[in-house]
Amino acid sequence: MMSSKAVELEAKLIEKFVGKREEILSRAEMRAQEIIEEARERARRILNEAREAQMRITGTDLRAIRDKVLGEAEQEGRRRLMEERERLISRVFETTEERLRAIAEGKEEHVDYQEMLLKLILEAASAIGEEELVIAANERDGEFLRQELRKVEETVSKALGHKVQLTVEEKPIECIGGVIVYDPPKRKIYYNTLEGRLLKVRSRMKAEVAKVLGVT
Repeated sequence: MMSSKAVELEAKLIEKFVGKREEILSRAEMRAQEIIEEARERARRILNEAREAQMRITGTDLRAIRDKVLGEAEQEGRRRLMEERERLISRVFETTEERLRAIAEGKEEHVDYQEMLLKLILEAASAIGEEELVIAANERDGEFLRQELRKVEETVSKALGHKVQLTVEEKPIECIGGVIVYDPPKRKIYYNTLEGRLLKVRSRMKAEVAKVLGVT
């Protein structure tokens, strides 16, 4: 049987052990809580960083998509403007070509096509600056020029201030009207058909319409 002192000592040891154990457990629990909080904080930080990274990536993607959409919209707008430009110009020049054809065929009473033809020849002769020239025209105009060749020569010579000898090319060219004039060796050629002049005007008109529409 244990003495009272032994019992008291054992009780103190047990009490001390229990107290120590509780302290250890308490510290362990506190450390566990700290570890859990640290883990939770780390997890929150990782999640936040992931969200921020995702937002940055998403933002970049959205900007890229926006830029792409805006770029495509701008390209589509420019394409439609260019199509509209072509449509407007084509409509104008279809009408103009029909009128030129009517003029060349003598269907426009208030326009003297023969006088116009003479001016086209004179312009070409002046640009080439040679004394011998060949005139190529369509079948209708070629026939007229052969019949009136001497008169045309006199008019051109008088206008240029020197003698000019003209010859009409036997082979007709395909055109609504106007002429192609060249020197016999064909070193100098001046294209002055109605279609050619119309194309020059069309090119200038394209640039002007493009400027108005804001496209190039």
